Amino acid sequence: MGAGNWDSYDGYEDMQSYEVMWLYTPSSYQYFLLVSSSAEVWDHSSSEYYGTVRCIEGEAVLPSSSSSSSSSSSSSSSSSSSRPKLTNAEPLLEAGTQFNPSIEYGTLTDTRDGKTYKTVEVEGATWMAENLNYAGNEIGESFCFNDEDRFCDVYGRLYSRDAAMNDGGCNKTSCDLGDAPIQGICPDGWHIPSKAEIDDLVNSVSKNGLTLMSAEGWDVSMPAGTNTLGLSLVGSGDYDSSKHFEHLGVDAFLWLYSEGSQTYVVVRGEDSNIFVNTYTSSQLYNSVRCVMD
Repeated sequence: MGAGNWDSYDGYEDMQSYEVMWLYTPSSYQYFLLVSSSAEVWDHSSSEYYGTVRCIEGEAVLPSSSSSSSSSSSSSSSSSSSRPKLTNAEPLLEAGTQFNPSIEYGTLTDTRDGKTYKTVEVEGATWMAENLNYAGNEIGESFCFNDEDRFCDVYGRLYSRDAAMNDGGCNKTSCDLGDAPIQGICPDGWHIPSKAEIDDLVNSVSKNGLTLMSAEGWDVSMPAGTNTLGLSLVGSGDYDSSKHFEHLGVDAFLWLYSEGSQTYVVVRGEDSNIFVNTYTSSQLYNSVRCVMD
């Protein structure tokens, strides 16, 4: 029926989309997956996982007293505690390891807080090669993944749309700031990428996200990025105000400026696809990369 699942990375998800059912194998962590009319057996070992159970009638081996006791204790402990709001926040890489060593980077110092960022030239535009980590926004909200400061050093902060645009009128559905480059939360002399600048970037790599993705900062199950252009995108994840922190090491989401609804660029680690998306169901919190004026 599409009962969905729960895991310690993404929390509750996939209701009416996936059916995930446990099967028994003695030495591995496998389940039966039904999705989009495709039925497969998958391995899963990267996080704690919860799926459904269907039973088959017939003779079966009863658990030993020791395993039965352990199982009972575990079940009691699990049922007495609520599911965590925040997901298991890994992987975390060492700051600085996400860059391409064969590329000569520039530097940007944000005079507001003294933080220094690497920069890189791509298709005639100068981009920040790291996600913004400025915490002094006076409009909207921003925070580190999982509300843990340690993640900001590598993945930067996650900003609400009004915080990113530095305008209280930029809620989920409207954001009319004119046609000029929008500085937003960026340092002086820099601006939020426009839709046209994002389109130029996406087209320059033929929608191949691997050329933008760092080889570090992604889950080990994701394809390794080549980081050819030096943008060094990491799987910074996001926060959806109706859900929880999610997608760390799996996807990158960057704000761009566009009138109307919340619009942002997605780099999807699973298939290395890069595209522009729009979302209106709830307030999103995404990363910010700034472009030099």
